Amino acid sequence: MKESHDPIWDRVFKLEPYEFSSLCAHLHKRACGHIIFYAKHALAQGRERDELANAMARSCYQLMGMDEGLRPLDRKPLVIRDLEPFLSALARTTPEQRQRVVLERAIAGCGPNHGVKRRM
Repeated sequence: MKESHDPIWDRVFKLEPYEFSSLCAHLHKRACGHIIFYAKHALAQGRERDELANAMARSCYQLMGMDEGLRPLDRKPLVIRDLEPFLSALARTTPEQRQRVVLERAIAGCGPNHGVKRRM
C-alpha cells in the first residue's frame, strides 16, 4: 500500500487502535480547554503526544479549509475548540474506517489515471 503523502496522518493512521483512541481523547480534552500536566518521568512522552496532537490539529484546520488567521492553535496551543466536532467524529471511527481513509488518500495521491489502461 502506498503512503498518503501526509506524514502526520501516515503516522496517526498507523497507530494501534488503543493508541489512536488515547491520542484523540487527549486532543479532545485540549479542544475543550483542559490543561494537561505531566509527571517528570512522562514529560518526554507527553511532549511527543502534544506535538503529534498539535500537528493533527493543524492538519484538521487545513482539511476544514480554515484560513491561517482563523486557526487559534497557531497562536495559543490550548485554544482549539473549533476542532471539537471534527475530533469527536474522528474518535468514533473504527480502525477499518481509518484504513479506508489511508487507502483513499493514497489512491488520490497517485493522480487521475495512474495505473489505469483505457482503450480508445
